[in-house]
Amino acid sequence: MSTKLLLAGALAILGAFTLTAQSGVTAEGVKYTIVQAGSGPIPKIGQEVIIQVEALDSTGKVEFSSRDLGYNIHFQLGKDLDPVSKARDALMTQMKKGSIYREELPYSLLPADAPESKKQGYLVSIVEIT
Repeated sequence: MSTKLLLAGALAILGAFTLTAQSGVTAEGVKYTIVQAGSGPIPKIGQEVIIQVEALDSTGKVEFSSRDLGYNIHFQLGKDLDPVSKARDALMTQMKKGSIYREELPYSLLPADAPESKKQGYLVSIVEIT
């Protein structure tokens, strides 16, 4: 009986560790949670990537979906040097192709004249590297 209890405790600790390993915060302050780990190659700066994006409002409702609009988003990692692009590129170079992750981008990274930058909190998106 105690062996089963010990095994259950070990699995619970391992499960908690795994959940912790699935989330993090980048140096730029972007919070992320991996929804589904990918199995393809990790994109590198200079490469073109294709993604699908869902932008969420503060209640978690989808405000915008590239998939619903019927198109992919193509861009080159490292091409744009604004703080938002740099933060997203840094996060994307940690993910494998096929990954789906939730990102929470601090409003503080937006330009001072952007209406959203006056808000506190994060811009939340679900990103899939296709």
